Amino acid sequence: PHFLDSTEVDLVDPAGHPMLTWNGSDPNGPWRSGLYDVTNAVTSYQAMDALFAALPCPTTSAAVQVVLAGHSSGGQFVHRFTLLGAMRPSPRCGPTASFTVRSVVANPSSYIYFSPVRPAAVGPPTTAGAQAWLPPSPVRLCPAYNSWQWGLDGELPPYIRCGPLPAEHRDVARCIDRYRDREVVHLLGLTDDCTILNSKSGPTPGRCPDHAFEITCSDMVQGPSRLARGRNFFEYQRSFFTNTTGGGGNSRVVEVPRAGHDQANMYQSLTTLAAIFSTA
Repeated sequence: PHFLDSTEVDLVDPAGHPMLTWNGSDPNGPWRSGLYDVTNAVTSYQAMDALFAALPCPTTSAAVQVVLAGHSSGGQFVHRFTLLGAMRPSPRCGPTASFTVRSVVANPSSYIYFSPVRPAAVGPPTTAGAQAWLPPSPVRLCPAYNSWQWGLDGELPPYIRCGPLPAEHRDVARCIDRYRDREVVHLLGLTDDCTILNSKSGPTPGRCPDHAFEITCSDMVQGPSRLARGRNFFEYQRSFFTNTTGGGGNSRVVEVPRAGHDQANMYQSLTTLAAIFSTA
């Protein structure tokens, strides 16, 4: 879906029909992190689960496969919603009905970690990721690094569906277990490697076309670039699930050659099209 901010409504709907909008100037990105629209009536996660519920009911003879894909801020939304959203058919379909869902997370600036560790040593973007996982040191220099949207500390979004029963809705441990089994494809552009040292968004602006690369301390402890952060998070989640459940989860990384932080280059790549549309 297109989560509108208030400045876009006239462009999308000149007739002025009632539409949900989010505060586009809020640095916390309300729609991408599951928060309310400007009227405090509907969260972006509720809106997405409503779209899932509007799909046809899956049957034994007509399965419904859904691909949920997002790039950049959209990738952040897909990643976090895959953890906390229900992604279920309408209750009218029956208690056992389910969709086959593939989440495609492309080039987000940050990820949500399931525990308070981060890469202990961040190598250059050409490496496979960090080898050890520890809390940042000293934590006092970045006290919010594990808060929502980067971790699970503090106040989580108002709408969470970790299980179908009311008592299970906000059981984050259930959400993490469920995420392990959900199919997630992490799409990483191999030239999405701008760092704080050379990006246009850095303290000393460089020439690397980073497209609003996020450089708070909570972002930077995940890695020096989007490419590095994606590789680090994939290694982290594989290690996390191996250590906690004995299996590495149902995620995979697909690296897209000759693509930076550009949705056109990413989505027109044959590599990406195969990741989105393949039936394997």
